[in-house]
Amino acid sequence: MNNFWNLCICFVILVNIFGYGLFLYYTKNIKLETKVHENFDHMVEYDHYDEIEELNEPLPKWWYWMFLVSIFYGILYLICYPGLGKFSGVLNWTSSGECTSKIEQQKKVYNDFYNVYKNINVENLSINESALKIGRNLFLNNCSSCHGYDAKGSKGFPNLTNNIWLYGGTVNDIKDTITNGRNGRMPPLGQFIGNDEDIKCVALYVQSLSINKNYDEILLSKGRDIFNKICVLCHGKDALGDKMKGAPNLVNPQWIYGSSLEDIMQTVKYGRSGDMPSHKHILTEEQIHIVTAYIYSLNK
Repeated sequence: MNNFWNLCICFVILVNIFGYGLFLYYTKNIKLETKVHENFDHMVEYDHYDEIEELNEPLPKWWYWMFLVSIFYGILYLICYPGLGKFSGVLNWTSSGECTSKIEQQKKVYNDFYNVYKNINVENLSINESALKIGRNLFLNNCSSCHGYDAKGSKGFPNLTNNIWLYGGTVNDIKDTITNGRNGRMPPLGQFIGNDEDIKCVALYVQSLSINKNYDEILLSKGRDIFNKICVLCHGKDALGDKMKGAPNLVNPQWIYGSSLEDIMQTVKYGRSGDMPSHKHILTEEQIHIVTAYIYSLNK
């Protein structure tokens, strides 16, 4: 705020307060005038218009003092707290400062609460009912929007209950995934594989690895050859994937983006992008420790 607007704001506020006090003083000491209406033969103290009387009585004492106190309260408030231009008040109070203070107070309460479980290993926490209740609440508040309330995921989001892991299912793997997040990238391979017929052959071969049904052997053979030239670099020759790259196991029957031929062709041709956001700035280490135990317990 520049000095011009600072002075304008201060001027308007002070003029209002002064005018408010002056008006109050004037109305307190106003002298009532006596008027005589032609239709009345006696003296009355009122303003009369269209047979409507408007009495002009002074304010009751309690009301006057209430207004007076409000003026002094307003002045005291502007001295103590921000409100008068750039002046921040003698208490140096700010809403952001109070918010930060409240957050720090709550953090202390939460830290004391979560520190009870801090030094208990995940394996033991995964059978601790009170810890699992806390972990479930944290999961529902922070993870269920993607993985579902039952942690079984949906299209594009992994199932966390089937003991099938893209990046490993050990305690350290799960904790690392929650803490730092993951960036899963399946590059679009359509231009490298060829036409839609070739892409279909690869998709049929990939589908045949986990779904048993009658396939055209010629198409499967062609798809296998293409797979071994291109896809093997990430998924491996046995198609079991690579957790270091986040390449999924194509032999198990669990599919993140769908198992239909159309879904697989879409994946092969255009690729996929799956990001797991980092939660280290959302959850504390103690909270991540408990959530890890909860997810670990879902696969026991």
